[in-house]
Amino acid sequence: MFCCLFPVSALATTGVTLGVDSALPRDSHVAEPASSKSKTKAVPRRRGETITSGAYPVSPVVRCGKVALMPFYPFRGGFLEVVVGPMFSGKSEELIRRTTRAFIAKQRVQVFKPSLDTRYDDLHDMVAVASHNGRTLGAQAVGDVAQLRERLEPETQVVAIDEGQFLSRDLIGFACDLTDEGKRVIVAGLDLDFRGEPFGPVPELLARAESVSKLTAICVRCGAAATRTQRLIGGHPAHYDDPVILVGAAESYEPRCRACHSVPRRERATPLFVEEAQTHR
Repeated sequence: MFCCLFPVSALATTGVTLGVDSALPRDSHVAEPASSKSKTKAVPRRRGETITSGAYPVSPVVRCGKVALMPFYPFRGGFLEVVVGPMFSGKSEELIRRTTRAFIAKQRVQVFKPSLDTRYDDLHDMVAVASHNGRTLGAQAVGDVAQLRERLEPETQVVAIDEGQFLSRDLIGFACDLTDEGKRVIVAGLDLDFRGEPFGPVPELLARAESVSKLTAICVRCGAAATRTQRLIGGHPAHYDDPVILVGAAESYEPRCRACHSVPRRERATPLFVEEAQTHR
């Protein structure tokens, strides 16, 4: 059994957390840290309430049957959030959710997507970020980061970018510039390409982000958590040497776990796109 050797006062001062917050029973008592002029006293607390101590809000942390007070320090100024995962893991859904909350909060929001991604534009008769379950959010299509920079309005507070892997590495410096200006930047995209290799600017964005969410899908083969995107052409796994980005090919994708993900390296028996050519005869 894990035991906490830190004194409660030290945890309250430094904000050290050693595990997941435990739910407290209703009407439980939380001890406030003692000051030099006052003794420690117990204050009644109900489940879900936040206790304020001094200038910072604090949350209770239960360790070995004792309660410590943990300060909550939000990000100051601008910050970068990156949402990654394989296809069908809900990245666009999460971007739509976060952006919708910003709209509700009456913040100035702009949403962008690469013009290369036109999968759902015809279905909704508009340029939009769309999730696989049908939720959509109006967006502006941009060909590159330079065009994105041109369309950004000075008063925008939240910048959301979907399918960030299709943009160049210029996105890294652009996102950092926006956060330095005090803006909130949300980027969603694939962290790995169909081969299981780091994809575009996303890996470095992950390293520079204040907040990272790595989502998983369900492997269609075994039902385990899927972290890879399987590309299929004519029902067969795509080869490692195939182009990372295919335009106009009859490819399909499905989520798979590491064990079920297949990327053959042997010589291709038939030319790429031969299946597509036969279907149009």
